[in-house]
Amino acid sequence: CIRDRYQRRVHGRKAQETEVTMAEDLPEKEATTADLFLIGDDPATAKFDGKECMCCMDDLTLENYVAYKTSESSPWYLGYFCSSCMHRVLDMQWDDYLKKVGKPDCAAAYRRVLKAGIPLNLRDSLAFPVPASGNTQSERRDGEVHLLWEATTKGTCSAKLKGVYEGEERQKYHQSMIEGLALMEEVEAQEKQ
Repeated sequence: CIRDRYQRRVHGRKAQETEVTMAEDLPEKEATTADLFLIGDDPATAKFDGKECMCCMDDLTLENYVAYKTSESSPWYLGYFCSSCMHRVLDMQWDDYLKKVGKPDCAAAYRRVLKAGIPLNLRDSLAFPVPASGNTQSERRDGEVHLLWEATTKGTCSAKLKGVYEGEERQKYHQSMIEGLALMEEVEAQEKQ
């Protein structure tokens, strides 16, 4: 799991050091319309009140908010991370995935990771929920973010995870994961005998 120690504001009390559990560590859930905050066609025109970053608990403001798209044709939605936390997750999520896959508890856990697919883009079902009733299958693409927009730069930025495998390297890695699952299932079957 991604855990990071940081200073955060907690409902008016003085800042304290806290461990953070990211959405990947929480049970999966489908996004409901209550989770989604629709911005529309232009992310720079967002109007929202009383929202806070789900990571650092700072207020989301017109200077630090992030918007995201779930596909090329989707509208923009408000992300529930501030710009700096979003960048931290983009930098760390791939390494966290590799650690999680590198130390599976059992074949069932490994199968769940394989079923979710190898991430390419940012995934966080709480901070960047994907509509449960997407117009196309590609809009539901593993709950990944398609494109990000950040208020700090007033421009778009890639949702691709830092260091993620692509192309042939990605295919080889996927094949090695399938082979690892087969080996793990074989060992578990032998242990049951």
